[in-house]
Amino acid sequence: MAECPGSMPTPESAPEPARSPIRAAELRAAGRKIRTPFTVRLADGRMLTVLRLLRVLPGRRVVGEGRLGDRAVLAKLFVSRGSWRYWRRERAGIEALLAAGIPTPTPVAAAHLAGGGQVLLTTFLTDALPLADALADQSAAATRLPAVARLVGSMHRAGLMQTDLHLGNVLLHADTLLMIDGDGVRRRRRPLGERAATGNLARLLAALPTALRAHTPVMVEAYRSANPDFRASADSIRAAVAHADARRIRDFVDKSLRECSRFRVTRNDTYRTVVLRDASEWLEPALHTALTALAEVCPGSDASLPLDGRPVQVRGFAAPAGIRRAMPWRRAPAARAWHAANRARLLDEDAPEPLALVLTRAGPLTGRGWVVLAAQAPGTINHE
Repeated sequence: MAECPGSMPTPESAPEPARSPIRAAELRAAGRKIRTPFTVRLADGRMLTVLRLLRVLPGRRVVGEGRLGDRAVLAKLFVSRGSWRYWRRERAGIEALLAAGIPTPTPVAAAHLAGGGQVLLTTFLTDALPLADALADQSAAATRLPAVARLVGSMHRAGLMQTDLHLGNVLLHADTLLMIDGDGVRRRRRPLGERAATGNLARLLAALPTALRAHTPVMVEAYRSANPDFRASADSIRAAVAHADARRIRDFVDKSLRECSRFRVTRNDTYRTVVLRDASEWLEPALHTALTALAEVCPGSDASLPLDGRPVQVRGFAAPAGIRRAMPWRRAPAARAWHAANRARLLDEDAPEPLALVLTRAGPLTGRGWVVLAAQAPGTINHE
């Protein structure tokens, strides 16, 4: 996933006065609850201050906007045990992009931290946007999408492949497209073969929003112009895109029931909740105070409720019957509906946005459940 200057801090981070330098072990133990600003000491004695968080992989990696001396930097802190492997891979990926002439943010430093862990610093690009955000203005698609296809074609011709290729891993800065996330870059001794190139190009095409899929033929031609030895047929590209699409949907839906950068999972003796992380700051307290109102939404029925003064749509689901109450909670009717709602949202941006899943529980037994949707757009949830 991309880390970019335009990202917002995670809800758990809140500015407070700078403290004494902290070590990788403390960042590892803090999980997502890392307070900013904070400082870390590099092994050579220099001090890095992280001002705000852009992304956190709990116990593994911390990404944020920072300053090294008087220079603004994007800091990737590798804090897990054995993190040097990932740090080295990220560094190698950036070096491979630079050697091939592929635009990427300028490296500033790759260093060890005092007391363990590593850091990789690149220039902080204040006005950079992920291409996914830049394409919110669809009039830009006619020029930006062929340009990113040519960028990928140039990488493949140079023997490079971004294994995590999507519009969030391409930045737009000063009218230039830059490839980021060196950790996902793999280098080969020769240009990519047809099978590998087709699969990687398909991954990019499958990541296009539905409204932009009409640009696919133009993107393929732009790709061929940058990688003229590419001979894959239109049929093989379509098949590869269909395969990549199915895998993308499956991976996204699987994540919707576990703790990750997009969703927050909590539980106690009586409830289990999955909440859209971007909405968790207001939604979790609102759900806690609205449990009685949720309980009044009967299985199979819908209701409009205000949560924290915001309108939402709630659908109720029955508890699994009989011995099925002991089934894994991920297979409960409400959980399956939550899956379906997230799949619908991924495929259609006009579908209602899934905000939360709430399940009652008694020990190992799963009870009733509710799916909470944003009420801005009409729509239904598959009850299967």
